[in-house]
Amino acid sequence: MEIVAVGLFGGEVMLTKMTFFLGVPAFNRILGCTAYVHVPEEKRIKLDSHALKGQLIGYGGTNQWKVSIPENEVVTSRDVVFDEGEGEKLMAEVPAAAPTIEPIIHDEIRVLLGPPDQYPTPPATIHSHTASPEPEKSPSASPEAASEASEDEEPQPAKPGQKQKFTPPPSRVSERRGKGQHTPRYGETVAKMAQTSNPDDEEEPTTFREATTHPTRAKEWEKAIMDEYNSIMRNNTWRLVPRPANRQVVSCKWVFKHKKDQFGRITRLKARLVARGFSQIYGVDYLDTYAPVAKLASIRILFAIAASLDLEIHQMDVVTAFLANALHEEIYMEQPEGFIDDGQDLDMVCELGKSLYGLKQSARLWNQKLDRYLRKIGYTQTNTDHCVYVNKDTGVIVAMWVDDLIIFGKDSVGVDLLKLQLRMKFEMKDMGELRYFLGIQVHRDRKKKLLQILQRGYVSMILERFGMQNSTPVSTPMATGTKLTKTTEDSDTADQKQYQSNVGSQMYAMLCTRPDLAFTISQISQFSSNPSTIHESAAKRALRYLNGTRNFGITFDGNRGLVLEGYSDADWGAGEDRKSISGYVFTLAGGAISWSSKKQATTALSTTEAEYIALVQAAKESIWIQGLLDELGYTVTNSNLIYGDNQGSIALANNPEYHARTKHIDIQYHFIRECVQNNKIDLKYCPTSDMVADGMTKALARERHMDLLAKMGVGDIAETTSSSPIGKQTAEDGKAEDMETVIGSEA
Repeated sequence: MEIVAVGLFGGEVMLTKMTFFLGVPAFNRILGCTAYVHVPEEKRIKLDSHALKGQLIGYGGTNQWKVSIPENEVVTSRDVVFDEGEGEKLMAEVPAAAPTIEPIIHDEIRVLLGPPDQYPTPPATIHSHTASPEPEKSPSASPEAASEASEDEEPQPAKPGQKQKFTPPPSRVSERRGKGQHTPRYGETVAKMAQTSNPDDEEEPTTFREATTHPTRAKEWEKAIMDEYNSIMRNNTWRLVPRPANRQVVSCKWVFKHKKDQFGRITRLKARLVARGFSQIYGVDYLDTYAPVAKLASIRILFAIAASLDLEIHQMDVVTAFLANALHEEIYMEQPEGFIDDGQDLDMVCELGKSLYGLKQSARLWNQKLDRYLRKIGYTQTNTDHCVYVNKDTGVIVAMWVDDLIIFGKDSVGVDLLKLQLRMKFEMKDMGELRYFLGIQVHRDRKKKLLQILQRGYVSMILERFGMQNSTPVSTPMATGTKLTKTTEDSDTADQKQYQSNVGSQMYAMLCTRPDLAFTISQISQFSSNPSTIHESAAKRALRYLNGTRNFGITFDGNRGLVLEGYSDADWGAGEDRKSISGYVFTLAGGAISWSSKKQATTALSTTEAEYIALVQAAKESIWIQGLLDELGYTVTNSNLIYGDNQGSIALANNPEYHARTKHIDIQYHFIRECVQNNKIDLKYCPTSDMVADGMTKALARERHMDLLAKMGVGDIAETTSSSPIGKQTAEDGKAEDMETVIGSEA
């Protein structure tokens, strides 16, 4: 309901339009009350909070509220939950204001003759607002009083020919807060931000309307939407049918993403039509959903081989990979926003004939289709990693991560042949030589036979997400001697969602390129269900360490050859529950390819037993690495060698001479004996000072920490490391998108 109020101010009629929401009691809320704004799924990652806490400050339209989020911005949303208890309490604490009488303002207009340069100087003060009469000034008044009286007197006309400087009258100041201030609208705010901020840091649109009405990129977003829609139509993904009775109809939405390079610059805009698969019913709309991806350890092993043998490394991306796979189930979906066919008399929906992004079975269908085609053209799937394929004839290796393919080849002939075969079957995008993959930057110097991987961009992103980009760096991820314990009733609890998001974000960096974080992540992740402020401080310290080591990554030195080295260590009784910590590190070509830091499942009764159990875990990883290298057709030096710093555990694995003291050890841990007898594992002793895996079991001092990182091939990687096209940082990177070619045909 809109009401127009009429008022008189300064002799001028004022019209004010005010909106009231009458008859909608559920919409009227107490201003200032606590509000929780729902965060859409596409705006958060797995461990992020699902809601933002703020205060209600107004209404944004029909069924919309404006909520002020601390240290963020004003959000307008429909999905808001209110806690009006705090609002009522705040309103009760506000004292009732006494009624005030607005003063009467007397305005005058004097018409002065003569040109503007002869206008007299107006009075410097405004007439008093009080209604009481002014007392007459006595002749014996003080000079100050005389000057005040002269100010109240009317100015005399200027003499002809006398010029006086014109001083504008002071503006009247209103007591109303915000009076006279312009409130910017959404479009003005976005436009101002686009002009003043870095365009590569702008937020992604969350709705179809935001994308198509974007102040600076509307045309680009419209083109991205049309490209996606045309791809769907070319694949005959659906057909329009009348809405079926008694069947679940899946909704859909547009998802918008900025595609960035390794430097965080926007290279292109991507629009994706996504089905909301969470409404699918198991057994009716889908059955199996599992789809594998290549192991990160497999990719690092391939990088080490490429550095040593100077292999070609190229990358290809499948355009709309999930749109080319036939569905076996009968699934119906609502028509996409912006493309609703209103010409039909009936209520029409889309009957899906092929998979679509967002459906639970889409990834599995795509994986099966690509697997069948690679087998058809002569590639063999490895048993150790089902997403790594090798062609024995051409020597080309393919590592698959959903719709991204990394191709390794001895020469460009085999690589180009595979690219041609893929283009003939799928719509592919040739990304050229590998530079950026899964948030990992790849730098390469082929003359020096160096290949380096790091995640500077990803680390910077998580530091900004948690407000730690300006934090004071520290030299180690965890202070020496730190012992974290469970949260007690007397402990101050931390925000669980924020803590989990913090740990999960750091964990991805650790899994990809940062083995130096392994022990810290293994410790702080144990308290994710009930973190305290002490655990939160430990997690923030790790972020401070990342802030000082953004350029740290792994270097594979091909000059060192394909030499595989394994290290196993344990810290007896180091856990809060007195369980030991196991750790291992494997290096190939001087760089870490696999690592682990994990609390043992059973309680060890001695140091020998703890080291013995740790050797079993390292032996299993060594056998897997040997199997992958064997299937790839590469021979490495010391492929079965594992170093340990406990002679008792090595002797126990070689023979049962300590049987009387070790008869209680679980039979599964005696697996290491069989491996030693079959020559699958060769155990050797090394002193603790040379034990590379020592940092996987305990927090170390700075000197020891940096020394072990150097032995793992982890260190500072300069921005200008690369001289080859891989990782070459030039202005041409911004034109990478223009150089990409999209060639292919329908599946």
